Amino acid sequence: RGEAIYVPLFRYEVKKDYNLKYIGKEILDLVSNTKKNFLFFGNIRKSKGVEELLQVINYINKENIATDKLNIIVAGADIFDILKNNDGIHNTFTKILLRQLTDSEMKYLFSKSDIILLPYTKITQSAVLEMALQFEKLILTSNLDYFRNILNQFPSFGFNIDTTNVKEFSNKIIELSKNSQLPILKKDIESYYSEKEYNLFITNLKAKLIE
Repeated sequence: RGEAIYVPLFRYEVKKDYNLKYIGKEILDLVSNTKKNFLFFGNIRKSKGVEELLQVINYINKENIATDKLNIIVAGADIFDILKNNDGIHNTFTKILLRQLTDSEMKYLFSKSDIILLPYTKITQSAVLEMALQFEKLILTSNLDYFRNILNQFPSFGFNIDTTNVKEFSNKIIELSKNSQLPILKKDIESYYSEKEYNLFITNLKAKLIE
């Protein structure tokens, strides 16, 4: 097996503003003004680690862990009916909306969330990660090399853990819900969106082609 070369995602910038008149009660009710908001966003797929997140939600609920500062938001189209008949997600600390969201609704949720959950089991590139960084939100990711590579370069972006370990994943979410976190460093954001990473990719690719 050869050495992997990571292809940088061609980044895009979105306008962060939204019109509140297009944000209905259904969306407003997902967000807590008194708790830490954790967002799991996008089409619900197993590869996004939704089953690992379900295990965490069920574990926290079953163990009666204090969740007075925790609000988990799951928002996106359940195209494979993974969550449709799952009773374990109905509790006081989890809010669910299973449909496609509009751009304004998406922007609202990202702007109001504190931490974006990325417990993916497979990935090539992630638009949700890009949105999180556009809105300068901390990320909590799985241990996939893709995420580890980014967080090794830019540690202020967030945290990566073994999201297949239910207890470790649960404890990290509870810990983050109770404690304050430092904001993402501006220099990391600027560096992430600079051309350096693309130039490094081209340099590495040329070197591998010559070998």
